[in-house]
Amino acid sequence: MNKKINTKTRFDWWQNNVTNEIYLNTHREDWWRACDIVGELVKNAKSLIDVGGGDGHTLWQILSVAKQKGAAIQEVTFVEPSTSGLAQAARRLQQFQFKKIELHQGTLESEGKRLLATRKESYDVLYAGHVNYYFGKEAHGHVDRERYEKMLEMLPKLGKTVILMTAPEDSDYYKLVEKNPFSDFAYSGYVVDFFENIGYAVKLIDTPIRFYVAHALKSEHEAVVLWRFFNDTQEIPSGAQLEEFLGRVKSVMDETGHVNIKDQLVVVSR
Repeated sequence: MNKKINTKTRFDWWQNNVTNEIYLNTHREDWWRACDIVGELVKNAKSLIDVGGGDGHTLWQILSVAKQKGAAIQEVTFVEPSTSGLAQAARRLQQFQFKKIELHQGTLESEGKRLLATRKESYDVLYAGHVNYYFGKEAHGHVDRERYEKMLEMLPKLGKTVILMTAPEDSDYYKLVEKNPFSDFAYSGYVVDFFENIGYAVKLIDTPIRFYVAHALKSEHEAVVLWRFFNDTQEIPSGAQLEEFLGRVKSVMDETGHVNIKDQLVVVSR
């Protein structure tokens, strides 16, 4: 049986053990191109909320780009369940001189409901990068479709424009997982159909992200980190699991040692 890492919370474990490693493997040019697109989308907003923003690194990049474009943002709210992630985000966001910055520890389900009940108006923009996978997820890992869709419905109530970063079904990400830990509800196609079916305007923007994986073939430590990342787990893989994973890496990566996550931005507006 695979043993689990001793950690206070899953979110803090992810921030402390995986996030920094993953940033190093993401193709910088691709990532900055994606941030440039989001920066352009948010530059005219007065208020913005980031749901599940991790350590604030992505939002810091987006806001840096938006600032260069003459952004008018005055209010930023940051929601994140990880204690360590929230602390890092606080330090990063202090660099911007907004009139109002709020940081809340929690999830969309907990903080979203509270903000809807207490705010007089919606944020101009809601950004959520790679977090819709966890909407409606139960403790045992199953995603409850009804809860998931209720949280999707909450997004455009919180933000006049919603920007979701997620991936399509044919992303290389899903080709590398041992068993897809996410529901098919998470695919960008499902999200687009959902919002269009309830009357929202939706724009889909491709932001392909190359991700370096070849180093995992030379380092067991890197192989284990990537296995955990792609399988969304704290478990330590067995030798057989790691061997099978590296076989998939070899079959999927291109000649430069990258896979293509094929990220997409789902932009929802009223």
